[in-house]
Amino acid sequence: MLDEQVAIQFAKRFAEKGFYVFPMYSSAKGSQKPFGWARNEVKDDIDRNKIVRATTDVNEIEAWPEKIRSAYNGAKVVSYGVLGIGCIIFDLDNKDGKNGSAEFKKLMTKHKIPSPQLVVKSKSGGFHLYYARPEKFKNTRVKTMASVSIGGVKYEGVDVRGDVGMVVGPMVECNEDSWTSGTYALVKGQPGDKLSEMPSEIVVALGATSFSDPLENLVASSSEGESDEVMDVLKRGEIPKVLPR
Repeated sequence: MLDEQVAIQFAKRFAEKGFYVFPMYSSAKGSQKPFGWARNEVKDDIDRNKIVRATTDVNEIEAWPEKIRSAYNGAKVVSYGVLGIGCIIFDLDNKDGKNGSAEFKKLMTKHKIPSPQLVVKSKSGGFHLYYARPEKFKNTRVKTMASVSIGGVKYEGVDVRGDVGMVVGPMVECNEDSWTSGTYALVKGQPGDKLSEMPSEIVVALGATSFSDPLENLVASSSEGESDEVMDVLKRGEIPKVLPR
Protein backbone atom coordinates (compact mmCIF):
# COMPACT_ATOMS: atom_id res chain seq x y z
CA MET A 1 0.00 0.00 0.00
CA LEU A 2 3.03 2.28 0.35
CA ASP A 3 3.37 2.89 -3.40
CA GLU A 4 -0.34 3.58 -3.61
CA GLN A 5 -0.19 6.27 -0.95
CA VAL A 6 2.95 7.79 -2.49
CA ALA A 7 1.20 7.97 -5.86
CA ILE A 8 -1.86 9.60 -4.29
CA GLN A 9 0.20 12.22 -2.44
CA PHE A 10 2.30 13.14 -5.49
CA ALA A 11 -0.78 13.26 -7.72
CA LYS A 12 -2.47 15.63 -5.27
CA ARG A 13 0.56 17.92 -5.34
CA PHE A 14 0.33 18.20 -9.12
CA ALA A 15 -3.47 18.56 -9.13
CA GLU A 16 -3.39 21.36 -6.56
CA LYS A 17 -1.30 23.38 -9.01
CA GLY A 18 -3.65 22.85 -11.94
CA PHE A 19 -2.20 19.75 -13.61
CA TYR A 20 -4.67 17.09 -14.75
CA VAL A 21 -3.79 13.68 -13.31
CA PHE A 22 -5.25 10.17 -13.43
CA PRO A 23 -4.47 6.84 -11.70
CA MET A 24 -2.59 3.92 -13.20
CA TYR A 25 -3.37 0.51 -11.73
CA SER A 26 -1.67 -2.86 -11.38
CA SER A 27 -2.34 -5.79 -13.71
CA ALA A 28 -0.67 -8.95 -14.95
CA LYS A 29 0.47 -6.98 -18.01
CA GLY A 30 1.98 -4.15 -15.97
CA SER A 31 0.45 -0.80 -15.07
CA GLN A 32 -2.70 0.13 -16.99
CA LYS A 33 -4.77 3.25 -17.60
CA PRO A 34 -8.48 3.30 -16.69
CA PHE A 35 -11.16 3.99 -19.30
CA GLY A 36 -11.64 7.70 -19.97
CA TRP A 37 -8.26 8.71 -18.54
CA ALA A 38 -7.67 11.29 -21.32
CA ARG A 39 -11.07 12.89 -20.66
CA ASN A 40 -12.24 11.43 -23.95
CA GLU A 41 -15.61 9.94 -24.82
CA VAL A 42 -16.00 6.28 -23.91
CA LYS A 43 -18.08 3.71 -25.81
CA ASP A 44 -21.58 3.18 -24.44
CA ASP A 45 -20.95 -0.51 -23.76
CA ILE A 46 -18.19 0.26 -21.23
CA ASP A 47 -19.09 -0.12 -17.56
CA ARG A 48 -19.51 3.45 -16.27
CA ASN A 49 -17.87 2.45 -12.97
CA LYS A 50 -14.60 1.82 -14.83
CA ILE A 51 -14.36 5.39 -16.12
CA VAL A 52 -11.81 7.49 -14.23
CA ARG A 53 -11.07 10.76 -15.99
CA ALA A 54 -8.02 12.95 -15.40
CA THR A 55 -8.82 15.59 -12.82
CA THR A 56 -7.52 18.50 -10.75
CA ASP A 57 -9.95 17.70 -7.91
CA VAL A 58 -8.10 16.48 -4.80
CA ASN A 59 -11.24 14.83 -3.42
CA GLU A 60 -11.52 12.69 -6.56
CA ILE A 61 -7.88 11.68 -6.22
CA GLU A 62 -8.38 10.57 -2.62
CA ALA A 63 -11.17 8.29 -3.85
CA TRP A 64 -8.96 6.61 -6.47
CA PRO A 65 -7.86 3.57 -4.39
CA GLU A 66 -11.38 2.45 -3.56
CA LYS A 67 -12.72 3.24 -7.04
CA ILE A 68 -9.93 1.30 -8.77
CA ARG A 69 -10.26 -1.69 -6.42
CA SER A 70 -14.00 -1.80 -6.98
CA ALA A 71 -13.92 -1.34 -10.77
CA TYR A 72 -10.81 -3.35 -11.65
CA ASN A 73 -11.05 -6.57 -9.62
CA GLY A 74 -9.10 -5.49 -6.56
CA ALA A 75 -6.29 -3.75 -8.46
CA LYS A 76 -4.15 -1.17 -6.69
CA VAL A 77 -3.08 2.29 -7.76
CA VAL A 78 0.63 1.93 -8.53
CA SER A 79 1.39 5.28 -10.19
CA TYR A 80 -0.31 8.18 -11.92
CA GLY A 81 -0.22 10.01 -15.22
CA VAL A 82 -0.03 13.73 -15.96
CA LEU A 83 -1.79 15.15 -19.04
CA GLY A 84 -0.43 17.95 -21.21
CA ILE A 85 -3.61 20.02 -20.82
CA GLY A 86 -2.78 23.69 -20.31
CA CYS A 87 0.97 23.16 -20.60
CA ILE A 88 3.47 21.53 -22.96
CA ILE A 89 5.40 18.45 -21.86
CA PHE A 90 8.47 17.32 -23.78
CA ASP A 91 9.39 13.65 -23.36
CA LEU A 92 13.08 13.15 -24.15
CA ASP A 93 13.93 9.57 -25.09
CA ASN A 94 17.52 8.52 -24.34
CA LYS A 95 17.58 4.88 -25.45
CA ASP A 96 17.60 2.61 -28.50
CA GLY A 97 20.08 4.81 -30.32
CA LYS A 98 18.19 8.03 -29.58
CA ASN A 99 19.61 10.94 -27.62
CA GLY A 100 16.62 13.16 -27.02
CA SER A 101 18.51 15.28 -24.50
CA ALA A 102 21.19 16.26 -27.02
CA GLU A 103 18.56 16.88 -29.70
CA PHE A 104 16.54 19.10 -27.38
CA LYS A 105 19.63 21.18 -26.63
CA LYS A 106 19.95 21.81 -30.37
CA LEU A 107 16.30 22.86 -30.45
CA MET A 108 16.81 25.17 -27.46
CA THR A 109 19.80 26.88 -29.05
CA LYS A 110 18.21 27.30 -32.47
CA HIS A 111 14.92 28.73 -31.19
CA LYS A 112 16.05 30.43 -27.96
CA ILE A 113 13.96 28.18 -25.70
CA PRO A 114 14.52 28.88 -21.98
CA SER A 115 15.70 26.15 -19.61
CA PRO A 116 12.82 24.22 -18.00
CA GLN A 117 12.01 24.92 -14.36
CA LEU A 118 10.19 21.62 -13.75
CA VAL A 119 12.04 18.43 -14.73
CA VAL A 120 11.36 14.74 -14.08
CA LYS A 121 13.87 12.03 -14.88
CA SER A 122 12.17 8.94 -16.30
CA LYS A 123 12.80 5.31 -15.39
CA SER A 124 14.96 4.74 -18.51
CA GLY A 125 17.12 7.83 -18.08
CA GLY A 126 15.16 10.21 -20.27
CA PHE A 127 13.49 13.42 -19.11
CA HIS A 128 10.05 15.02 -18.92
CA LEU A 129 10.29 18.79 -19.31
CA TYR A 130 7.27 20.90 -18.33
CA TYR A 131 6.69 24.26 -20.06
CA ALA A 132 4.00 26.92 -19.88
CA ARG A 133 2.06 28.04 -22.94
CA PRO A 134 2.03 31.72 -23.92
CA GLU A 135 -1.13 33.48 -22.75
CA LYS A 136 -2.59 33.72 -26.26
CA PHE A 137 -2.34 29.93 -26.59
CA LYS A 138 -4.02 29.08 -23.28
CA ASN A 139 -7.20 27.94 -25.00
CA THR A 140 -5.65 26.14 -27.94
CA ARG A 141 -5.03 22.46 -28.53
CA VAL A 142 -1.52 21.03 -28.69
CA LYS A 143 -1.05 17.72 -30.45
CA THR A 144 0.85 14.72 -29.16
CA MET A 145 3.65 13.67 -31.50
CA ALA A 146 6.91 11.72 -31.64
CA SER A 147 10.28 13.05 -32.85
CA VAL A 148 9.00 16.54 -33.62
CA SER A 149 9.90 18.40 -36.81
CA ILE A 150 10.29 22.18 -36.51
CA GLY A 151 11.44 24.45 -39.29
CA GLY A 152 12.12 21.46 -41.52
CA VAL A 153 14.43 19.86 -38.93
CA LYS A 154 13.52 16.58 -37.26
CA TYR A 155 14.58 16.08 -33.65
CA GLU A 156 14.83 12.36 -32.96
CA GLY A 157 13.82 11.34 -29.46
CA VAL A 158 12.08 14.66 -28.71
CA ASP A 159 8.41 13.81 -28.24
CA VAL A 160 5.58 16.18 -27.26
CA ARG A 161 2.69 15.26 -24.98
CA GLY A 162 -0.20 17.57 -25.79
CA ASP A 163 -3.79 17.83 -24.55
CA VAL A 164 -4.51 14.10 -24.87
CA GLY A 165 -0.92 13.01 -24.27
CA MET A 166 0.56 11.91 -20.96
CA VAL A 167 3.69 11.14 -19.03
CA VAL A 168 4.07 9.08 -15.87
CA GLY A 169 4.37 11.32 -12.83
CA PRO A 170 7.30 11.21 -10.38
CA MET A 171 7.16 9.09 -7.24
CA VAL A 172 10.36 10.33 -5.57
CA GLU A 173 12.35 13.55 -5.26
CA CYS A 174 16.13 13.62 -5.55
CA ASN A 175 19.11 15.23 -7.21
CA GLU A 176 19.80 14.00 -10.71
CA ASP A 177 23.07 12.44 -9.52
CA SER A 178 21.22 10.25 -7.01
CA TRP A 179 18.52 9.08 -9.43
CA THR A 180 18.00 5.31 -9.50
CA SER A 181 17.23 3.48 -12.75
CA GLY A 182 13.62 2.30 -12.90
CA THR A 183 12.18 5.26 -11.02
CA TYR A 184 10.44 8.46 -12.05
CA ALA A 185 12.09 11.20 -10.02
CA LEU A 186 11.43 14.91 -9.64
CA VAL A 187 14.94 16.29 -10.10
CA LYS A 188 14.26 20.00 -10.58
CA GLY A 189 11.55 22.35 -9.35
CA GLN A 190 8.16 21.80 -7.74
CA PRO A 191 4.66 21.50 -9.27
CA GLY A 192 3.83 25.01 -8.03
CA ASP A 193 6.87 26.72 -9.51
CA LYS A 194 6.33 29.13 -12.39
CA LEU A 195 7.03 27.20 -15.57
CA SER A 196 9.33 28.55 -18.25
CA GLU A 197 7.30 29.78 -21.23
CA MET A 198 7.62 28.10 -24.60
CA PRO A 199 8.12 30.62 -27.47
CA SER A 200 4.96 31.20 -29.53
CA GLU A 201 6.64 30.11 -32.76
CA ILE A 202 7.32 26.68 -31.28
CA VAL A 203 3.74 26.24 -30.09
CA VAL A 204 2.50 27.03 -33.59
CA ALA A 205 5.02 24.62 -35.12
CA LEU A 206 3.87 21.87 -32.77
CA GLY A 207 0.44 22.02 -34.36
CA ALA A 208 -1.48 24.20 -31.92
CA THR A 209 -4.97 24.61 -33.34
CA SER A 210 -7.48 27.16 -32.11
CA PHE A 211 -10.97 25.83 -31.40
CA SER A 212 -12.70 29.19 -31.21
CA ASP A 213 -14.39 31.13 -34.02
CA PRO A 214 -12.77 29.50 -37.12
CA LEU A 215 -14.15 26.02 -36.44
CA GLU A 216 -17.49 27.37 -35.30
CA ASN A 217 -17.78 29.12 -38.66
CA LEU A 218 -16.69 25.99 -40.52
CA VAL A 219 -19.79 24.08 -39.47
CA ALA A 220 -22.18 27.00 -39.17
CA SER A 221 -24.02 26.10 -42.39
CA SER A 222 -24.84 22.56 -41.26
CA SER A 223 -27.95 21.37 -39.51
CA GLU A 224 -27.82 21.76 -35.74
CA GLY A 225 -27.40 18.09 -34.84
CA GLU A 226 -24.87 17.47 -37.61
CA SER A 227 -22.90 20.56 -36.57
CA ASP A 228 -22.67 19.45 -32.95
CA GLU A 229 -21.41 15.99 -33.94
CA VAL A 230 -18.71 17.36 -36.23
CA MET A 231 -17.58 19.88 -33.61
CA ASP A 232 -17.13 17.06 -31.09
CA VAL A 233 -14.91 15.18 -33.55
CA LEU A 234 -12.86 18.27 -34.41
CA LYS A 235 -12.35 19.15 -30.76
CA ARG A 236 -10.81 15.71 -30.24
CA GLY A 237 -8.29 16.56 -32.95
CA GLU A 238 -9.71 14.00 -35.36
CA ILE A 239 -10.89 14.29 -38.98
CA PRO A 240 -14.65 13.75 -39.46
CA LYS A 241 -15.70 10.94 -41.82
CA VAL A 242 -17.99 13.44 -43.54
CA LEU A 243 -17.39 17.19 -43.61
CA PRO A 244 -20.67 19.16 -43.85
CA ARG A 245 -21.11 21.79 -46.50
